[in-house]
Amino acid sequence: MRTIVNDVPIWALALIFVGASLAVALGGLWLAGRLGIRSPSTGADTMVGAFSTRATTLFGILLVFVIVSEYGHFNDTQTTAQKEASALAQILRDSGPFRADAREQITQAVGAYANEVVHHEWDTLARSGNESERGLPLIRDIERAITVYEPKSANQRAFYDDIVSQLDDVVDARRDRIQDAGSAIPNILLWLLFAGAVVFVLTMVGFSAAIDRLLVPLIVGVAILVAGGLLVTVLLDYPFSSSIGVTSDPFREGILGQLVR
Repeated sequence: MRTIVNDVPIWALALIFVGASLAVALGGLWLAGRLGIRSPSTGADTMVGAFSTRATTLFGILLVFVIVSEYGHFNDTQTTAQKEASALAQILRDSGPFRADAREQITQAVGAYANEVVHHEWDTLARSGNESERGLPLIRDIERAITVYEPKSANQRAFYDDIVSQLDDVVDARRDRIQDAGSAIPNILLWLLFAGAVVFVLTMVGFSAAIDRLLVPLIVGVAILVAGGLLVTVLLDYPFSSSIGVTSDPFREGILGQLVR
């Protein structure tokens, strides 16, 4: 599924999801009419109405639960990226009182890591959900550039301690960002949602054949709505993929953006 989200434009995905949903809905309606299994009277046939109500309720609850969970996961991923970029930028600011050579080493190490994240790791996370092989070594380069410096004054010591704290924040945010690149929900739950969507749409085909002029537009509308919900779920499940995915913009802003080519 990740590969499809990466390689297929959103407009094409929308057409695929809507087309598949309409095919299930209208195909089921046509088949039910051919087989003569549609209810002659929806007002009298309480079993049809009861089943449809329960299927609608269960699927609606499941879809809302998954979308809310996915949206929270997506927002958390964007926040994590912003925290990581902010911590890196703060390391650069706090190195201001250091000697020129130490400040230059820290700047180069932070710049190398930021460029790796923006130009390589972001794409790796989108494609496979895996981190860049050079990410951790570049983090260690930042650590070495910091630890080789020995603060002389109390002012330098205060900034040095803050830099060490900010580096810890970078490591924590990086770990969370990489973890967030994975799917937020188990595949079995995602496939259960697709199966529930099919059942939900097909519950409408058994209603009375006497009101097709109303039933067909309703089925089409429901099918499009279901397709939209499924599409949003799939797109949010991979926060670094697709054109609406989490962006690396926080690494391109402010003092940090001056180092990112």
